[in-house]
Amino acid sequence: MKRILCLSVLAIVAAGCGPSRVMTEQLIVGGRIAKATYQRTGSVGSGKDQKALFDFGLILCDVDDQGQETNCGDTSLMQAVTYFPIPK
Repeated sequence: MKRILCLSVLAIVAAGCGPSRVMTEQLIVGGRIAKATYQRTGSVGSGKDQKALFDFGLILCDVDDQGQETNCGDTSLMQAVTYFPIPK
């Protein structure tokens, strides 16, 4: 059992330790797909004043006749920005 647990943890670590990109929105516009993404890239400050840094991007893809995404391009919109949600 201990060996299985160790192998599972090792497999997760080997699969990729970096921060994952999160898709926040997907739009279909005139035969193209636009995907808005963000990714946590670090933090600034320390203790109570620590704030997360994020990169925001856009992935644009063409759509072929079968509905498959092709010719995708990744565009960086903003890098290393602090994200503050707007209070309701």
